Amino acid sequence: MLEQPQDYAKESPDHPPDTPVWVVSEGTETLGFTSHFRSWLPSKKAGTSAPVALPVDEVLQRYTTETYTLEQLLQDTLPPGVNPTRLETYLSDAEFEQVFKMTRKEFMKIPLWKAEQLKAEARLF
Repeated sequence: MLEQPQDYAKESPDHPPDTPVWVVSEGTETLGFTSHFRSWLPSKKAGTSAPVALPVDEVLQRYTTETYTLEQLLQDTLPPGVNPTRLETYLSDAEFEQVFKMTRKEFMKIPLWKAEQLKAEARLF
């Protein structure tokens, strides 16, 4: 069983690791890209980089990092693939406990309003 996207890319006869993947940033979408989405709404954000073709294994590595430091998550520009509404999930267990003064398991048991308050205090919102 394939567990990671990289495994699929390595073993797929149709998509070998050197298959180019077009990485498109918000605000730089081409008509060829947006035409695949019926209800596409153009971004109000101006793009800063043109679409670029990269090897699939490089793109997958970029988007499958599981942990980041608090410092990385507090940057104006988040790492690729990071969900900005769930920043706390990308912290290592040790850093999570340092920031929230409790384990992840304990954090999951507190009321949502309290969790959101703690995230705001840590600037992870």
